[in-house]
Amino acid sequence: MPQLLGLVLFGAAAVAGYKSLQRAIGRASGRATGHGDGVQNDPDKAGQQAVMKDLGALELDEQTGVYKPRA
Repeated sequence: MPQLLGLVLFGAAAVAGYKSLQRAIGRASGRATGHGDGVQNDPDKAGQQAVMKDLGALELDEQTGVYKPRA
């Protein structure tokens, strides 16, 4: 019976280790591709999330060369 208990504990530890390893690999691959949990390369904005605004239709301003919201 003690062998069975040891085998169950070993199996549970192996499953927990596998899940932890998969989670760590997922986070590392997200950082490597630039996706994931808001990691940014700009040290001034570290820890801040970018806010996306819906500007609607944009038009090119010929003088400045910048796209601006259509008025």
